[in-house]
Amino acid sequence: MSYGGDVNRGPFLDVINWVFCAIALAFVALRLISRNLREEQGRWGFDETCLIFAMAVILARSIYITYCIHLGFGRHLHPLLEADVVETVRLTRHLVILEALSLWTWALPKLPVAILLYRIFGKFKRGLGITLYSLVAFLIAIVVVQTVVTFVKCQPISKNWNPTVPGRCWNPDIYTDIGYFAGAYSAALDFGFALFASTQVFGLQMERSRKMLIAASLSLGIPAGVTTCIKLAMIASLNTSDITYSTVPLEVWNSVEGCALMVAACVPATRPVMRLLGKRLGEWRSLISGRKSHSSAKTESSSGVSSKDRVGELEMDDYAAPAFADSARLILSAGRGGHGCISFLREAYHPDGPPNGGDGGQGGSIYIQAAHGETSLLKLSRQRHIRASRGKNGQGASKTGNRGEDVVITVPVGTLVREIDRRDPIADDLDRFRAFRALKKQKARERREALERKQAEDEEAEKSQSPFSYPDENEEMEEEEGEEEDIELQNPNREKWLLYPGMSKSDAQNAVFPPLPRRLRRIQQPEAAISLDLSRPSTKPILLAAGGIGGLGNPHFTSLDHPRPLFATKGEDAVSMTIELELKLLADVGLVGLPNAGKSTLLRAMTNSRTRVGHWAFTTLQPNIGTVILDRYAGRPIFQPRSDDPDAEARTRFSIADIPGLIEGAHLDRGLGIAFLRHVERAGLLAFVVDLSAGNAVRALDALWREVALYAQMRDEEDRRREAIDWSLAPDPLTSTVNLMDVAEDQQLLLPAPSSEDDNDNYNDDDDDSDTKTTPALNIAGKPWFVVATKADLPDTQANFAELKAYLDDITAAKVPHPSRLDGAWTGQCAAIPVSAIHGQGVDRIVHWIVSLLEA
Repeated sequence: MSYGGDVNRGPFLDVINWVFCAIALAFVALRLISRNLREEQGRWGFDETCLIFAMAVILARSIYITYCIHLGFGRHLHPLLEADVVETVRLTRHLVILEALSLWTWALPKLPVAILLYRIFGKFKRGLGITLYSLVAFLIAIVVVQTVVTFVKCQPISKNWNPTVPGRCWNPDIYTDIGYFAGAYSAALDFGFALFASTQVFGLQMERSRKMLIAASLSLGIPAGVTTCIKLAMIASLNTSDITYSTVPLEVWNSVEGCALMVAACVPATRPVMRLLGKRLGEWRSLISGRKSHSSAKTESSSGVSSKDRVGELEMDDYAAPAFADSARLILSAGRGGHGCISFLREAYHPDGPPNGGDGGQGGSIYIQAAHGETSLLKLSRQRHIRASRGKNGQGASKTGNRGEDVVITVPVGTLVREIDRRDPIADDLDRFRAFRALKKQKARERREALERKQAEDEEAEKSQSPFSYPDENEEMEEEEGEEEDIELQNPNREKWLLYPGMSKSDAQNAVFPPLPRRLRRIQQPEAAISLDLSRPSTKPILLAAGGIGGLGNPHFTSLDHPRPLFATKGEDAVSMTIELELKLLADVGLVGLPNAGKSTLLRAMTNSRTRVGHWAFTTLQPNIGTVILDRYAGRPIFQPRSDDPDAEARTRFSIADIPGLIEGAHLDRGLGIAFLRHVERAGLLAFVVDLSAGNAVRALDALWREVALYAQMRDEEDRRREAIDWSLAPDPLTSTVNLMDVAEDQQLLLPAPSSEDDNDNYNDDDDDSDTKTTPALNIAGKPWFVVATKADLPDTQANFAELKAYLDDITAAKVPHPSRLDGAWTGQCAAIPVSAIHGQGVDRIVHWIVSLLEA
């Protein structure tokens, strides 16, 4: 390949460079236009910023190449030297700068490609983001080194472009080897990104056409890798004497590689523009042929809620949406208390001072708090075990150890907290001490019985023995004392003492300890079993597990018997428990429907949500929340409050929750129903989405209500079984002042529940009359509800809708029972609203109807 001729390659390079630069610039512009079509406002994301910066570098390089061609780049060096030496040296200086700039034209575009791969696959591949960013960061580090070497390989730097300057240069092979390594690594990245995308994209749940688009665009990494391999064969041209002519092919392939990577990073995100262009082209063809497109009949709504492309035909599905979890099971371990210190005052002329060891710090506690900023339990479900730090040990000079750091668990509003299991080390110690006392009493009873038998035997022996023979009483007393010492060594309270490190083993074994002092044990610890309903933000954290109490220093045990105590107490272990978190989304409206009934399409038509839409069942795999804006503060409010209070504010928005579709038997954990049906319990009203084109709408509505009612009854039975458990029978030791050495340790003084009004609002009150509580079944059936009949624009759906409307009128008139078959269910003004969500027709009527029900 001649690359433009044997005399001047400059014009050929200029054309090729600007053609590929224009292609890359066009695709970047299409991506930015697509972003504006998807989002009306918002700051640039990190991927757009990197893309624009890479495009700016490519554009600057293109301008610089044109300037160098004007100076003579592309022609042989010898004729240029003969014509003008000064201008030729100036040209070679610019070529060195161009060489460094060209390194970034193929390195920077790999960062937007990596970000795109993470956006598409990061949700399903753990650790993918770290891997991709690490690979690109290593490449950028190599390019930084190569850029620095480009200038410092000769000293002084001017010798790089003017060989006549006195100085010295590195061995040319060093720079060439760095170039070979950087090129090989770049090619490996191009091939790796392309192969990874091509093999993984077909596992995504999306249309096949979109899969093919993503695979085809990201497969441009293969031509980019091939281009890099071609460049590797041309790196040697950098060390030739005719640098103004021989390096042109290298710059040509740099332009090709940079353009291919920029196109690969932009094409998957330009789908909204492509669909818009296809739509406009279809409209033009319809106008030319005299036929207007059916989709051009959309009109603006008078409600103020925009009806432009409600489904988001111009929206890009949010495949990078964060993963969602609405349940989690956590193990909580509060921090242990710090140990007390064994220390004595040491001062000049006073070497044997009094004890001055400090107490140990209290262990960290674990709290929970509901906050508006949280939307999922995903992080907690991955964390699993939460530990608070232990208290610090006491120190000399009566310094108390620092308190352990508390842990606050932040959960979304609407989270239920249930305690499943609890391990209280103090209760375990009490059980062991009870067993020790029982053993001690048994041994004492056995000794007493043995003594009585011995006395009886001695009385009989006295009658037969001479008056001068006596039993060996000292030996018997030593045996009894030995047995008592052996039993005392089994006292579990001995493990609570901390001994002086310099004490011998025999002294430690024979040490005599005073009684354990009375201590106030975790008066704030909630009683078992904890049950919280965080239905609104917590004004302050709520205690779940209190930290252990710190040990006592040796000054606490000074007495006449122990003037210089060589012992202190250890910090107490803390409570550990297992809790279960369950999130019930708080939304004004809950969408309930069969799979593929059009719930997600309706959500996108009413809100700016970017939830995924597809023609297959179970497109929605997690709940989605959307917000309908009623008042944009551009004038008089659209919806006036119905309250008689003159200070009442008009409603400006309401939220909608879209849950995965329900199938028959969803309440028995079939499909995805039972995992997400809990979210309809908190909704203010229910919207049943029925597909008019998918069979009889009345039977579909009855099936949906049957699943919802059976699920509610099942939850009602679970709550009743949970309330039937008598937690008072479980050991609840130690929320009072307790001395384990007391004989009456079995009688605990129970403290009342936390007195804070905020906390009491969240704790369930089991003392209320159960008859006054609303059961979950009646709570759901008692909500206002209506039916959204989707796909009403399709033919042969009018009769189905008429039958559905007549059925709802009969429910309102009490001619037929409520579909849930529950007494007390809401039957006031049941309505069905026909819509075509994909075209945005009839959606505004839903908004008005929802507001009327919410304001009722």
